[in-house]
Amino acid sequence: MLRAWRAPLAAGAGAGAGARLRRGAASEAGGRQPLAEGGYRDSVLLPRSRFAAQLPGRLQPDTELETQQKSGFSELYAWQRRRKAKQEFCLHDGPPYANGDPHVGHALNKILKDITNRFYMMRGYKVHYVPGWDCHGLPIELKALSEVKGAENLSPMEIRQKARKFAERAMEKQKSAFIRWGIMADWENCYRTFDPKYEANQLRYISLLWIWNTCRKIWLIHQFIKSFFSLLNSETITDVIKIVEQQGTDAWWTLPIEQLLSKEAVAKAGGGHDVLDYVKGQDVLDIWFDSGTSWAHVLEGTEQRADTYLEGKDQLGGWFQSSLLTSVATRKKAPFKTLVVHGFTLGEKGEKMSKSIGNVVDPDVVVNGGEDHTKDPPYGADVLRWWVAESNVFTEVLIGPVVLNAARDDINKLRNTLRFMLGNMADFNPETDSIPPSEMYIVDQYMLHLLQDYGSKVTEAYKEYDYSKVVRLLQAFCSRNLSNFYFSIIKDRLYCEEEKDPKRRSCQTVLAEALDIVVRSFAPILPHLAEEVFQHIPYKKDSEGVFRTGWINASSGWKKPGIEEAIEGACAMRDSFLGSIPGKNALEYEVVIVIEPGLLFELMEALQAEESSSVSQLNEIMMASQTTLLSELPKEIPTDANIIKGTFLINLEGGDIREESSYKVIALPTAKAKCPRCRRYTSDSSSTPCPRCLKVLAGK
Repeated sequence: MLRAWRAPLAAGAGAGAGARLRRGAASEAGGRQPLAEGGYRDSVLLPRSRFAAQLPGRLQPDTELETQQKSGFSELYAWQRRRKAKQEFCLHDGPPYANGDPHVGHALNKILKDITNRFYMMRGYKVHYVPGWDCHGLPIELKALSEVKGAENLSPMEIRQKARKFAERAMEKQKSAFIRWGIMADWENCYRTFDPKYEANQLRYISLLWIWNTCRKIWLIHQFIKSFFSLLNSETITDVIKIVEQQGTDAWWTLPIEQLLSKEAVAKAGGGHDVLDYVKGQDVLDIWFDSGTSWAHVLEGTEQRADTYLEGKDQLGGWFQSSLLTSVATRKKAPFKTLVVHGFTLGEKGEKMSKSIGNVVDPDVVVNGGEDHTKDPPYGADVLRWWVAESNVFTEVLIGPVVLNAARDDINKLRNTLRFMLGNMADFNPETDSIPPSEMYIVDQYMLHLLQDYGSKVTEAYKEYDYSKVVRLLQAFCSRNLSNFYFSIIKDRLYCEEEKDPKRRSCQTVLAEALDIVVRSFAPILPHLAEEVFQHIPYKKDSEGVFRTGWINASSGWKKPGIEEAIEGACAMRDSFLGSIPGKNALEYEVVIVIEPGLLFELMEALQAEESSSVSQLNEIMMASQTTLLSELPKEIPTDANIIKGTFLINLEGGDIREESSYKVIALPTAKAKCPRCRRYTSDSSSTPCPRCLKVLAGK
């Protein structure tokens, strides 16, 4: 009979941290999967899922491309901009230089931004993220001219045209790579610093710098202008702005002076000069002013500030500073609320990347593989994203084959955890089959308690831009709490109980909640895997996907501080039991637990009302064939029995209730035969199923 949680557990901090750390022992000594023998195999409810444990070779990148198409990656940004949202989150994109192919520095920066944007979008914010490129400057011109013979004979306009074409090609390559990495952005409305409207906007802000305090003006203008002056005032700038808006700054080279400068502007300057007395200057506008005024082009309205600027540490004296100076000068406030700074990428041994050393990592090769897949396998974009997230990005970030292989292995471990949950919900629908928490097994309630805590910690880590902490929390929860602990003790319930038994539905309800919370928790980091999982959830076939359905939704009602004492007390005794039979199958033993009267005994009674049971909640945790709970040592006990002694500290009501209880654990070889269906030693004959299995079979 299923019993609800009834022990008098008061609110307070748990005292079972040690038990948590030892849960791995469960999978080592007692976590064997039941596999029916003989004619009973078909009666066991084994996992069923088409979700692959691994995607070797081209399967990984090919599956990602398929997922992008099925899940509507390209429409996601526009979708979230159309929806109604109370709050907006703006991450202003610092423009990368359009002078070459995408590299791992781009991957580090763009993926960090995308993780941030996806997190805020899932939490209900309307994300504002317009990607851009810095398209002016000598590095672009030099790259463009390196491809041309006789470059020294080209006119300024010819040089500008070739530089523009080179920058356009570089932007397309970079844009394609960013989209392939899963970057969510307004790709149809990118800003480019050589666009006429952008250039005209810069001139407007030069004009504003002119509406300013004289001493400050002179200092700031000298910061950015290397000599747009003999004649520079608001009127001359206004004249040029009108032309640049239509033709771009090419007009400075193509139009005569009388079309650039009006007679009215010259007359207002005084001195009795005529328009033709002036010549067009050849002075240079600093490229940091060029990119540093991007906020004026991208942020809507003079009052708007970006929530976040996120760039490499080299921008502290570059784009961060020029953006700050121009915004403070013209608006008297910074263009950002939060500044996030990351380090540079280095080879996995900490050395600078160099073609001569042979340690340059090409992100395209990482995603799609090189010519020789045995040397450069196709890892896919999610491995690249995992590398970014798991790294301590606030210092230098290392990358190389060893790092990438480790990232792939981590994701494969995660896939196995996800596959277990998916496989055990093939016959489950939360809308019709869920069990209320109050009617669940206590260990199932405990897992909801841990899920609520996990969700809170992950959310806080995202808010702090600490994505490596998110990865650590995810790995610890999946490995320690799910795989090593929970999965190992519920396999018998999942596989061998009757399909619709409330005990089985109880842990399936938890698996459904765990799958949903875990997938949402890593979705900003691994968007392809998250959407792939949602496509394989049996009861979510028509779902809108993970990103269109919100963030983690863990009920505060799942939080039950006192519940830790019951489960972790049982885990402490289970560890003593398993430690006394190293390398042995726990199902071949009965365990006797002796606890002196007190709180700990009452907690264990909540898990097992009977004196002896092979189907109680306590026996499930102990992973034995039978568990006996006593308040004193039995009179008849084998003289060679190994009695393990231990203590457990109960800490309730924030420390107001503290009680240290002693216990004894005795492992005894079972006298029962192995059940041919569930393989537990609870049958009277090896050819006959145990009483529990006979009851299940009778109902089929």
